[in-house]
Amino acid sequence: MSDLLLEISRRPIAKRLVRQLKLPLPLPEPLARATSPWSDQELKGHQISVGGTRDSKLVNQLNDLVTSAGGEVAPSLIGSPKLNSIVFDISQATSIDDLGSLYDFIRPRLALIASNCHIVIIGSAADNVATSEAAAVSSALVGFVKSLGKELGRRGATAQVLLVSKGGDTVQALRGPLMFFLSKRSAFISGQCLRVGAAVGTEPLPLAQSLIGKVALVTGAAQGIGAAIARRLAEEGATVIGHDRPQERDNLQALMTELKGSSLTIDLLEPNAVSNIVNYLQAHHSTIDILVNNAGITRDKTLARMPRDWWDDTLRINLLAPLKLSEAILAAKSDNNQMLMPNGGRIVSMASIGGIAGNTGQTNYAAAKAGLIGGVKSLAKLAASREITVNALAPGFIETRMTAAMPAAIREVARRFNSLNQGGLPLDVAEAALFFSTPGASGVSGEVLRVCGQNLIGA
Repeated sequence: MSDLLLEISRRPIAKRLVRQLKLPLPLPEPLARATSPWSDQELKGHQISVGGTRDSKLVNQLNDLVTSAGGEVAPSLIGSPKLNSIVFDISQATSIDDLGSLYDFIRPRLALIASNCHIVIIGSAADNVATSEAAAVSSALVGFVKSLGKELGRRGATAQVLLVSKGGDTVQALRGPLMFFLSKRSAFISGQCLRVGAAVGTEPLPLAQSLIGKVALVTGAAQGIGAAIARRLAEEGATVIGHDRPQERDNLQALMTELKGSSLTIDLLEPNAVSNIVNYLQAHHSTIDILVNNAGITRDKTLARMPRDWWDDTLRINLLAPLKLSEAILAAKSDNNQMLMPNGGRIVSMASIGGIAGNTGQTNYAAAKAGLIGGVKSLAKLAASREITVNALAPGFIETRMTAAMPAAIREVARRFNSLNQGGLPLDVAEAALFFSTPGASGVSGEVLRVCGQNLIGA
């Protein structure tokens, strides 16, 4: 279902008429999204302003990173073209006064930003600094980008912070997260914080076709977000196994035929669902490099009116199944007695903004999604010794068949309830899932990334 206000924003004459008549319509800025697979020249043609504090150790590296990806570094404020991106390194800050350099760099450049500009601040994680004042600076950066994202959202612009922990301040660790946040692939993500730790390997890996030779299992892949994730993984070179419930067999098989993948139909409510999935993987694939736990259901009622089976089904599919499937795949071995998920594997699970902020009529759903976030953080620690990353995504309002069935008034409010003033697309979640699945995300684990346009509550 199309968004009327977004359509008006795309038509200059209609947009001008709305403004001339002073109609109280909050016209969103159309978001520029990527339309092709990742490229090693991901930032080609982008005008980027790069800076740092006086004692920054990363400015030269950041300049090299953006130029190697096709970006053009804006030399100064005087005569500068419109900026597509701004990057600022404040990772060496040790005092509150150092925050003034952030103000001095960002503020004058706000008059130069183009629509859909992406701003990334790089700081140090609180556990990677020596004093309480330096830790306060780290936390201050989170508040800064959250507020800046809300100020700039009407222009389709975003702001994020990367907090480097031990070993995270290298080209290998920063390249993937930085390219993701500076590119059109993070169009519906704003006000977010990711911790970046040490990366695997010593050389920056290519951005393009980085999943060639990888095998990915996506649950709930027949439609909506799951189908978008499966498609993006396949576009980047992965062999995809799509899973869904038997009722979705036809849709799933059609998609897997298109993607040259294979389909697996098992109801996650079956007692042996997890073991049956693992048995299938062991029988047909020597390794599973990527697991995306996307399958989920909603059974919405206030707690006072909620049947027990609605509670049970929601917890079993949205929480128990992804945790048990992740644990089982981590523990399983293939026929040649090697681990089914090899070192360097990726696990991505679908949480929700509802699990972070809560929602009336969704005590079961919110409990499951919040529980999944806790499980992801625990699994990330257990898998770290094998260089396997475990992360979660928390989508907000995404334009799917499910949200199209909402009452019109509720749907319209949900679309506007974020800094970007519009709903997201399945592609937005798919791009984030893809990022977490790539070799370039090896320094990011145990994180929850909200793909919600910076929802005004909980983000």
